[in-house]
Amino acid sequence: MRRRNKAGRDVGDPTQGDTIIRPPNGAPLADRSDLADGEIGQLKRLLNDMTGGDSGERPRSRSGGGSRTIGLASVAALALAVCFPFRHAVYGLGDEGILLRGGAEMLAGKKLYTDFFEFYPPGGLLITQAWLWVFGHSFAAARALAIVSIVGASCFAYLACAAVSESVLLPAGLVGIWLVTSQGRWTIVDHHWFTTCFSMLAAWLSFAGMREPKPGPRTAFLAGLASGAAAMVTPTRGALATLAAVGSFVDFRDRKVQLAGCIVGVAVVPVLCLAYIVANGELAAAYADIIAFPATSYSGIQGVRFAAEATGPTLALALLYPLAPILPLIVIARYGRGVLEDRLFRSCLLFAAAGFIGAFPRPDIVHIAFTAPLALPLLAYCTSRVTKDWKARFVYATGTIALALCLPAALSYLHDARAAWMTPTSATAAGPISFIGDPDAPGIFAWIEKTPRADAFLFYPYMPLAPFIAQRRHVSRYDMFVPEYTPPNQYADACATANARATWLVLDRTGMDPATIRAVFPAVRNPNPPEKMAFERAIKGDFALVASLGRYEIRERVTPPPVQPCGG
Repeated sequence: MRRRNKAGRDVGDPTQGDTIIRPPNGAPLADRSDLADGEIGQLKRLLNDMTGGDSGERPRSRSGGGSRTIGLASVAALALAVCFPFRHAVYGLGDEGILLRGGAEMLAGKKLYTDFFEFYPPGGLLITQAWLWVFGHSFAAARALAIVSIVGASCFAYLACAAVSESVLLPAGLVGIWLVTSQGRWTIVDHHWFTTCFSMLAAWLSFAGMREPKPGPRTAFLAGLASGAAAMVTPTRGALATLAAVGSFVDFRDRKVQLAGCIVGVAVVPVLCLAYIVANGELAAAYADIIAFPATSYSGIQGVRFAAEATGPTLALALLYPLAPILPLIVIARYGRGVLEDRLFRSCLLFAAAGFIGAFPRPDIVHIAFTAPLALPLLAYCTSRVTKDWKARFVYATGTIALALCLPAALSYLHDARAAWMTPTSATAAGPISFIGDPDAPGIFAWIEKTPRADAFLFYPYMPLAPFIAQRRHVSRYDMFVPEYTPPNQYADACATANARATWLVLDRTGMDPATIRAVFPAVRNPNPPEKMAFERAIKGDFALVASLGRYEIRERVTPPPVQPCGG
């Protein structure tokens, strides 16, 4: 027999298989003999307020499973469509090459950390290596990996938001706004996208685990597994996602099994990565690269003001974290501090905090875009509860206004997508590429293609993507040379290696300019330190200029080489 609550909704008989009334900590009210009648009434009123009914049931989806599936498919299609125009676009020869060069080197038999330098854990490199092994070394295959990671992050972000909001349109709208404001120049293979994908998977599984009527370890274990994988791609952001996942299950009254399962899951991927490092005899080198180097040389030059490089089209991203606390405060003001007992609310807060802290130590608009999905479940949770009593026309009007405010971002995206689509591609060894904003790059790779395949190169100072595009060997262990990031011993090692093994040098004069270095890394104290000047003086003395193509120089080894010590 069905009855209706005060809101006019059907309420089932709990004895006929419907959800049992539960307080935020998950235990059935009927079974909690330790609660006083007043406390039970308080919890019932709280849940009634949040669900719009008098039965105390947990929020139910206002759409069926079919609508949720349609929403997920729509988000996946949108993410693919947003990324697709940039499948050939290259805006710079820097960050995208970090994982691609590493994966290619590992496929060639080189040993990670021993034969080439990398300060990230092996997770992202192993993913890239496996992808290139299956799909080949082409740029199209590499960019497909980037798009898959972004589509995956979008889908898991949608599922996480849907799990806490019980809506279809709201999560899709939030993810859509994030996609339009974040894609374009940074639709690349990047460890941050892998980390975001794993972190959002962990968030979704954490929310799903807390919704289980009979807490079990499986979902919590999978949430821990995903967050542990994130930590093995980007340690700082992954560790924060791990804390959020584990913190979601901290309740020693009735969630001990889930907490244990999550902790066990967290350990799996790090243990496997450690076993891989030890089995390959890379432990000492890995410690020097992953732990010692970042502790002394990485974060010092990364400092920028919050939301640096933000523009009108990215205003939504710039305001995300500063305004994020407002909605939770409104929810607390409306429902009282008892809402803090809701595990979903606490978990949303934890993941949003992980996103905010994870944007540091370089909290520019790009890194905010990488971490923004972790704050979306909190927005979905709070928005759905703040607006639950609004009439439909007010909800739709508010949504329309929000979308209108994002119109500049949409127009900016369309401009960038059209530019990427219309820019002609250039033939390279890795396949067709559109070099956007760098008209000199096609000439460089065309020139390199004419040299003997056995010749070795050194690309300087910050061109890790160049060896992958040219499909040529970069002789040094190091592929990024930035003052106060690259220590003197790395400059000296690269100089000696170039003098001993390189046939050609490819120099980016713009990247060598102290003014450019200061603009990109404003925290650098001295953009032209002695070790940088000594390195550049030595390589220019031992390699003669043979071609100057815009911002780039190509130099060939002098025979016989002059006596030009690397430290001189």
